[in-house]
Amino acid sequence: DQYKSIGMNVTVWTDDDYWVDGAKDHEQRNFRITNETLPAYAQDRLVYRQKIFYHGCLKQLKRENRTWTAVVDADEYIAFNYLDESSSEGVPSWCYTKHRFDGHLDERRQCKETCSSFNLTCDTKNRDRHQFYCKIPDCANKYQRKSFRTKLNQSATAAEHIHKHFDRQFAMNDCIVLARYLFSSRGSNKKAIEKDVDESFNATLFHTLRYRLRTELDNAQPGKSIIDVSRYDRRTVTSPHRLHSKCLSEGNAYVDNFMMSFRVHHYVGSWESFRLRGYELFMQRNYQPRWVVDDTTPQYTAKEGTRTWLSQFTMLVGSEKALDLTERIRVREEREVEQIFLN
Repeated sequence: DQYKSIGMNVTVWTDDDYWVDGAKDHEQRNFRITNETLPAYAQDRLVYRQKIFYHGCLKQLKRENRTWTAVVDADEYIAFNYLDESSSEGVPSWCYTKHRFDGHLDERRQCKETCSSFNLTCDTKNRDRHQFYCKIPDCANKYQRKSFRTKLNQSATAAEHIHKHFDRQFAMNDCIVLARYLFSSRGSNKKAIEKDVDESFNATLFHTLRYRLRTELDNAQPGKSIIDVSRYDRRTVTSPHRLHSKCLSEGNAYVDNFMMSFRVHHYVGSWESFRLRGYELFMQRNYQPRWVVDDTTPQYTAKEGTRTWLSQFTMLVGSEKALDLTERIRVREEREVEQIFLN
């Protein structure tokens, strides 16, 4: 109810609201997981439940006349894909081998549309006239890439960026896979966390302020999809990473990030909540060396005039309302959980 007071439309579903029985036993609504259930069945049920939930959700949002919808988890956030000036991204992969499109698509149409959205031209390979590529005049493509992604500063919100047609991909495609980046469990120092945050807040409670080390931009996790539900044709959802086969991507759950308007930030929280028991040393050895400070997000930079999302939200709804909708809700829920264990 508190979120509805500021115009948010919050819908809470149970399994009964979207469940459709499948042909297999573990796809039945009344199937119960017990100690005797094979792990493979439990995993298959989880995947099936996920697919029909997203399918039902997309259909419902289409009935409500919604448009672009991000299919992300509660610990994931859509962020503008600001150019990394320190450039850990490197030269785009299609600078080495011109970008080839999937054979199951209408290659000529796909090539022309995608290349034109980047102000490039479509070409064919000399030895194979049936494979189409984006022809890049300057293989490094740094200036063009920088020009496109610095335009992101001209929009206040993701919705405005889409509707102002800065990125033609959103007109040409009804589903786009966005690169996803993991943020480390290692917190920043308190002074950095509290920078430009109202004194009323405990900034260390906010993951998006506390954790600002991420994997490099050329080391993405499997992506997540953003889809225009007004154009959703009710096709079967295959995965939250790539909702269906026509979602713009590299043919799977990964995508070339260098020309994308948005990316997904994945916050795992504290090390204690994220670590896998028995794999602590493996995770530290394989993940921590890859962390870099995210200097691309405005709230983390030292540029004059930039504000954290929390300070902007406070300006929008007021200090008390902002506290009620963020920090106080978390503190109250933690106390309720604590009481359950104590009782």
